[in-house]
Amino acid sequence: MFDQFDCKPVYSVKIQGGGLKSISFPAHSLVKRWISSPHLNHGVYISLQGDQAMDEASFRVIFNDTSTGEYGRPLLLVRTQSKTEEEDTSFSQKRQGKKSLMSPKPRPPRSIQDQLPCSRHPMRVELRKTLRWKHVVIPQFYEAYRCAGACRFPLGTNVNPTDHAIIRATLFSAGKDKGTGKPCCVPVKLRGISAIEYRNGEFQMLYHDDMVVQQCGCR
Repeated sequence: MFDQFDCKPVYSVKIQGGGLKSISFPAHSLVKRWISSPHLNHGVYISLQGDQAMDEASFRVIFNDTSTGEYGRPLLLVRTQSKTEEEDTSFSQKRQGKKSLMSPKPRPPRSIQDQLPCSRHPMRVELRKTLRWKHVVIPQFYEAYRCAGACRFPLGTNVNPTDHAIIRATLFSAGKDKGTGKPCCVPVKLRGISAIEYRNGEFQMLYHDDMVVQQCGCR
């Protein structure tokens, strides 16, 4: 991997032949320089080199020995760390071995959250570990969110109620619901996510519908 600003090598690694491989290129120092001096950011390029005995076919990347037809293409995955994550890591390191006078505010228990009006709450899902989607490469986890909270009478516009939910809440409050019960807090608007998956010896970009809660409401 070379820095395009001065054409100097940033990192190199020797690749042994055979099989599917994943190679990491650490670029923290390079990105740090780009942040302090943006005009030096000309990007990077990756060069594949070999000895004289190697021909063009030696550089082709295939995903398994049984591939037929066109050769597979190498896949470049870039992982970045947000500024918030970096600050949190730095802050936690500084606090090690020291007593803090202020304790962090604990997250309210789920039971307390569920007593608030119907709304959306965080819910992180690990695709490979929790759902057993072993074929998913990226993302390893995502924020699916969940709906929780009370749908009590009177229902305001903040809980996105339908007319039927308002009627149910009114009858339940008056004790005349005849066993139908009060409205429930459920997802009313969802969206999908894209995922890079390894299927049948190749990487594919697939879209999965209705994976993320965008809005909750009483129904």
